[in-house]
Parts: sequence; structure tokens; C-alpha cells
Amino acid sequence: MDSKLKAVRAGHKSAVKRLLRKTEDDSNLDNEESAELLETLIQKQKIISALDEDIMNSLKEEDIEEEILNADEYKFFLNTKIRHLRKTFANKLCTDNDIPQHDHALPSHTFENINQHSYTHLYSLGNSPINVDEVKKALKNYPHQEVARDLIQGLEAGFKLKYSGPRLPMDIDSKEMNGEKATIARDKILKEINLGSKAIWFVGSSIVYWAQTNAKTRYGGPNIGLQSRGVYIRWFGKRGMLWNDFNAKVSHAVDKFSPPAMIIIQLGSNDLVKVKSLELIQNIERDILRLHLLLPNTRIVWSEMLMRRYWHGATDGKAIERSRKRVNSAINNYALNDGHCVIQHPNIRAREMNLYRYDGTHLSDIGYDIYLNNIQGGIETFLSSQKIRRFPEV
Repeated sequence: MDSKLKAVRAGHKSAVKRLLRKTEDDSNLDNEESAELLETLIQKQKIISALDEDIMNSLKEEDIEEEILNADEYKFFLNTKIRHLRKTFANKLCTDNDIPQHDHALPSHTFENINQHSYTHLYSLGNSPINVDEVKKALKNYPHQEVARDLIQGLEAGFKLKYSGPRLPMDIDSKEMNGEKATIARDKILKEINLGSKAIWFVGSSIVYWAQTNAKTRYGGPNIGLQSRGVYIRWFGKRGMLWNDFNAKVSHAVDKFSPPAMIIIQLGSNDLVKVKSLELIQNIERDILRLHLLLPNTRIVWSEMLMRRYWHGATDGKAIERSRKRVNSAINNYALNDGHCVIQHPNIRAREMNLYRYDGTHLSDIGYDIYLNNIQGGIETFLSSQKIRRFPEV
């Protein structure tokens, strides 16, 4: 199997070589062609990285060190090339749009109002520790460009208070802030805090890791379009993660962040080829109970383990599929009976080849679009009603 994967990887590396040669041979590429070429290289980089991981998992111990060295060397080479192409492309954009180089990350019209006023005296007050160029890059595809413009302008030249009116002192009797008015003020503050407290943790294996990567390129970004509902998603994806890693991952997050409103668990698939289904069921039920005791005010969501076209390390793929169904069914019943929530994925089936990558294990871009739609739909449903605890409803 590893020889086939290596052949596939070699093919992608050859394609990368041809793409890089095209950038060297043809310096007259227009902006659209340059952007498309750069995007293709980035996609190839993701594919090769995933292949590196799969090949690593199938190697003998004595071959792993050499494979790691070769993979890291190629990763450094390709990262350097992509970084160079980004800079070259940015310089070309600057030339075409006749704007300063450091403003290239957003379209030129985004900054058309920045230089209407002089703020140079503000720089005498000190320098911002924030790398503004990196912020610009991060906001390049942000859907609300007016907000992006205000943020960039504020970081570069200082934020305006946006106040107009008389600058007159006002005396307030401290007694007015006691009693009923103090209660009203406190209630309003707590309401605002609660509105902004819909943090959601998404914990799991490579499915979560690659879902985050795909979410960044989708409309709605890493919060999968839920930011309008005050939702902020923290992604805790780890490639190759096993169920035994779950408690440590959550404990680390609890030490670092405030408790979330909801935690989604997408984990267990990698254990199916290593642990008997009954043992896995007991481990999952035990740790979900522990999680509920640790975070009593957090809604726990079990996201069903997905089908795979190929199970790495399995001698009988059909037997693993039966185990997957058995574990899903048991945890679904346990979660629902214990007051938790379940997200199912009936629209992701192994027979649909276009939903999976070439390796038959990871989802394709189309597959992740469907998967993220399921996750988004589940979150919206559970936030809208405390009574509905299964998505999609049956």
C-alpha cells in the first residue's frame, strides 16, 4: 500500500515541479492566472502533506526517520517557493494598482480613505506590537470589508472614538449608581456578556483538523457562518488522535479557556482498528460522563463517526464498518438518554466516491462542504431549542 501512496505522492510532486517551472518560464501571467496557479500549489501542498502522514503510518519503524527527514525537507522547499510566489504576486498587484507595497493584502479601494487625514504625529507615541501586514492578509477574504478597513486604519493610525458633540464635564451623584439603577446596569452588562459567550469547542482527530482548514476557505470562515449568532468556534483537531487522548486535550483547554456553551466531539474512528467495540463504547461513555461533571453547564454533542472507503490497518474493512455502526448506535442512545445531543451524517456515504480523497479515508473538498453544513445545521438547531437534541430530526 505504501508503494502506491508513494507513487501518488511522486505524481503530485511532478505536478508541483511543472507549476513552478511555469512561473519561471512565463513572467507575463496576468493576475487571475497567477492567483489560480498559487491556489493550485497550495492545494497540492495540502495533498502532499496528507500523503506524507498516510505513508508514515504504513512504514516500518526503521524507515520512519528517513521519511520524516525527506518530508520535512520537501515541506521547507515548497513553503519557501509559495512564500516567494506570494511576495512576487503581491508586488505585481501593487504595481498594477499603483499602491504602496505594504497595502497589497486588501484591494486598493479598501484603503482609499486612509490617507485623507494625516496621522503621522501618532507614531511618536510608540509602535504597535501587532504585525499589521499579517492582519491585512488574514482579512483579505473577510466578507465585511468596511469592518476590515476600519480595523486596519485603526491599527495603522489609531482608532477614532467616533464621538461628536460638546466636550463638557458632567457630575454624577454616586447615589444614583446605587440601588435600582445599579441592578439595571449590572443586568445589562451580564446580558451583553452572555450574548458573547457562545464559544463552541470542536474536538477530534484529522476530520476536525481538515474541517478547520476547509472552513477557512469557505464563506463564513472558521466560525462557519455562525458569527452573526455570537458563536465563536475553537478548533482542537489533532491528526491521528485516539480516544485515550481526549481527556488530556479537554483538560488542557479547560485550563486555558473559559468553559464553552457547547462542545462537539468527532473522535473514535481511529480506535476502531485498535480496540474492541465494547471497550471503546465503555471508554466513550465514561469520558462523556466525566466531561459532563467537569463542565456541567456545557452542552455535549456527539458527532457520529463517519464512513470510510478504506480503513488503514484493518484486515477486514466490512468488520470495521459493522463496529462503527455498533459504536455509533450505542453512543447515540447513551447521549440522548443522558440529555446530550447527536449530529448524524446520513448524506456522507462510502459509495459516493467524490466525497472522499484518493486515499478513501479523508473527505474531499465536496465531502467537507457537506460535513460542515451538517455541523452548522446541528449547532443552529441546538442553539435554537433546548428540546431538540438530534440533527437531522427523524
